[in-house]
Amino acid sequence: LKGLMGDSADNIPGIKGVGEKTAMKLLKEYETIENLYQHTDDLTGKLKDKIVEGEEIAYLSRKLATIDTKVEFDIDLEECEFNLDEDLLAKFYRKYDMTSLLKKVERKSDHAADTLHLSAFTKDFLKDDLVIAPYVLSGNGHDVQVDGYVIGDNKTVCYIDFEEAKSNFNFKQYIEGNFSKRLIDGKNTYHSLYQLGMVPQAVSDDLLVLAYLVDSSITSLDKMKDAYNLWDDSSGAPRDQLVHLLQNSYPLFISLREQLELYELSDLYEDVEVPLVAVLSEMESTGILADKDALVAMASESGEIVDRLTQKIYTLAGKEFNINSTKQLGEVLFDELGLPTGKKRSTAVGVLEGLQGKHEIVDEILVYRKYQKFLSTYAEGLQKFIGEDHRIHTVFSQTTAQTGRLSSTDPNLQNISVRDEDTRKVRKVFVADEGYTFFSADYSQIELRVLAHMANEPGMISAFNDNHDIHTETAMKVFGLERDQVTSLHRRQAKAVNFGIIYGISDYGLANQLGISPKEAGIFIANYFESFSHIEAYMKDIVAECEKNQYVTTMFNRRRYLPEINDRNFARKEAAKRAAMNAPIQGSAADLIKIAMVKVRDQLLKQKLHSKLILQVHDELLLLVHEDEKEIVSSIVTNVMTNIYPMKVKLEVTSSFGKTWYEVK
Repeated sequence: LKGLMGDSADNIPGIKGVGEKTAMKLLKEYETIENLYQHTDDLTGKLKDKIVEGEEIAYLSRKLATIDTKVEFDIDLEECEFNLDEDLLAKFYRKYDMTSLLKKVERKSDHAADTLHLSAFTKDFLKDDLVIAPYVLSGNGHDVQVDGYVIGDNKTVCYIDFEEAKSNFNFKQYIEGNFSKRLIDGKNTYHSLYQLGMVPQAVSDDLLVLAYLVDSSITSLDKMKDAYNLWDDSSGAPRDQLVHLLQNSYPLFISLREQLELYELSDLYEDVEVPLVAVLSEMESTGILADKDALVAMASESGEIVDRLTQKIYTLAGKEFNINSTKQLGEVLFDELGLPTGKKRSTAVGVLEGLQGKHEIVDEILVYRKYQKFLSTYAEGLQKFIGEDHRIHTVFSQTTAQTGRLSSTDPNLQNISVRDEDTRKVRKVFVADEGYTFFSADYSQIELRVLAHMANEPGMISAFNDNHDIHTETAMKVFGLERDQVTSLHRRQAKAVNFGIIYGISDYGLANQLGISPKEAGIFIANYFESFSHIEAYMKDIVAECEKNQYVTTMFNRRRYLPEINDRNFARKEAAKRAAMNAPIQGSAADLIKIAMVKVRDQLLKQKLHSKLILQVHDELLLLVHEDEKEIVSSIVTNVMTNIYPMKVKLEVTSSFGKTWYEVK
């Protein structure tokens, strides 16, 4: 096979113009290279020419690809043995966030003797403000596996094995009792305790969330350990390291709390972020039912489309090549087909879109990429996340995005676009349990409403409060039109300006988005700021505030640090300005939806309902609702979301029920 097709990774040339599919087809028929060259008269056209011309290369390539098993070595393999310094290796892995590799090293020490004296879990530990940290063996979130728990303060620490924890009455009394608890690895603590049939009560702190709220660049446990020098490399056993981490971090809870007070963030932390750890843990634990057969059918259908597009692209290129290789694709487009190229010879989507109309192959490649991504990310990609319970348990993070937004991984269920119908169809595979239905509640234009509130913009406030379409209102002001003169094009352009302003869009950015000249785009933006003068003043004030303080804040005092705003590099400075204009708006909207999640969950528990929150997709909440609870849940969620915070503009929510996630939107 490598004799015919080669292997670029090993510099094996192969026959020029013969790819994997052609090589496989030839070997299926002729079995060996020798037999192929004895039957070249059976071949026709260009393929015959390629095979005949490449005979010498084919035999050479096969030789290069063949491992010589008869070489004589005068070497003792034991002399080649290399013993790694695992402590040094562990330090290296920690430094560069290589967590998977770090666990392999630590696992070897799992059963090493602990050097520290650890107490047994007795009644003496039934008290407030102890720190609890799980000793994680593998996994994250719903499928986390722990060996046990380290519990204590800066003086006394105990360790309780996971198996022992199942039957230890004192431990159960501590977890479910009203003793205030400080967590180091919050969600994994919750999930592992769920496995024990316990639901922790009176959680007062989560160290990572606390550190992140003080400094939003601290997005992981390892970054937190680096930032506050919490590593202890002198201890060998992982359990000992966890004990040192607990004891070293104990005073950090206090000092970070003091900083929260200084930043006026205590309310956001105590009332929203800490309770949210429990909310997200419950959502992850519940998961969402997924129809694997539907995904398999989607994979088959999209796979056939990808195969057809692949063959068409090969035909247009006049050869087979790896379409997913940017290098090979660039060679085909720019060298062989002679398409115009910039300095970087990029094959990014934006570049290819600019080449549309230059050659038929460009359109086919763009369509190919769309379906290839659909196949790998969704149709095939989601299947591996379906567990034995037929559910997908995504992992939410509240400490990833610096604006305060939640993120979703393993898999990311927040990126299933509703704008593209093909991608939106993926939502059909997510189905409600028997006796239940889905309920979706989505904030309408939340970021624009937040902007109107924060900028105190009267024109926008009145438009929202009078139930006028904000994009039509904007079009009227920007283009000087009467309401009945606004066309769909005007509204689309106004919408682009509205949302572009939130992200600090430039003349060139808007021009590129709307397909107009930068001059025309500049006029649009100037007219916008003239019509909504409070927004222009607000944006200028925000940038000035950031230049002075090097951070901006949301409505709830969440900080986003942007020291780059005073950078001498123009590009970095401008990027920081755009982030400064956007972060307070996006961050405030994120805070509002988080508050809503906490309050909705509280109401569901208070009224002892079976319905549950299961997903959050930025401005949308998705609930699994018992058929008998539809009316009350709809009322609870809508009332909570629309009355979440006193604002100058009213908040609106669109909602619907459906048996699949697709049906609710």
